[in-house]
Amino acid sequence: MCKVFREDLLEPGGFADYILVRHRATEHAARCLPDHLTDDVAVFMEPAACVLRGINRANIDRNGAAIVLGSGSMGLLHLLVLRAVFPGVAVTVVDPVPERLATAENLGASETIGPGAQALEAVLTSTNGIGADAVFDTVGGSDTLEDGLNLTRPGGSVVLFAHATEGAQARCNLNQVFKLERRIVGTYSAALKEQAEIFALISSGDLDPSPLVTHKLPLDDFEHGVSLVRKRDALKVLFTPSRVALGF
Repeated sequence: MCKVFREDLLEPGGFADYILVRHRATEHAARCLPDHLTDDVAVFMEPAACVLRGINRANIDRNGAAIVLGSGSMGLLHLLVLRAVFPGVAVTVVDPVPERLATAENLGASETIGPGAQALEAVLTSTNGIGADAVFDTVGGSDTLEDGLNLTRPGGSVVLFAHATEGAQARCNLNQVFKLERRIVGTYSAALKEQAEIFALISSGDLDPSPLVTHKLPLDDFEHGVSLVRKRDALKVLFTPSRVALGF
C-alpha cells in the first residue's frame, strides 16, 4: 500500500524490446535465474506473488477447502500456487467452460464444477455442509461476490482478486457477513516478501506454471496475441523480443 512501492519502475513498459529498470527495483527485487529455470516459468514470478499475497491473507486451514471462481490463466495460477503452498487443501475450481475445467482437473484440482446451484451443492457435499475456508474470485463483479459468500463457511474469506467493471456496485446479504463473521478481503499486487517466497518455490520446482503458456509470439505479433486472449483462444501468451531485436 506504500505510494513509493506503487511507482512504476519500468520504462517505457513491459511490451517493449528494451526496458529501463530503475535502480530501486534492481537493488531490492532483481534476481539471477538459475540455469534450470526457463523463461516460461520465470515470467510468472510477479503474478504468482500477487496470488500468494491473497492466499496468505485468506486464513486457510492447511487441510481445509478452497474454491477458485474462474479457470482463466489467473484462476489456474491460483490453483497451482495453492497446491504448492498447501498440498493438503482440497481445491475446487468453478467455471462454465468445460474445456477450461478439464485443464483445471489436469493441473490437480480436487473437483471441477459449473457455477450456480450445482457449485453450491457440490461444495456443501464435499465439506459436510460447512462450506470452504476461502473463495478466490478471479472473475470480478457483484454476482461472483454473492456466490463467494454462499460458498464459504462461517468465519471464511472471500478474496477479491479480479477487477470489477468501472463503477460496479456490490450486492450481497450483509447478515451473511455480519452474523457468520465472514471476511471480504481485497488484495492487489504483492510485496517483496511474496516475491521472494515465489522465487523459492519456482526455483525448487515446487511451483511450475509453465503449462499455462499456450502461445509464444514475437512482439511484432502483439495485436494478434491480444486478440487470441480476448477471443479465449489462448490461455497465456508469452511475448518474446521482436524479429528486429533478434536480428531477423
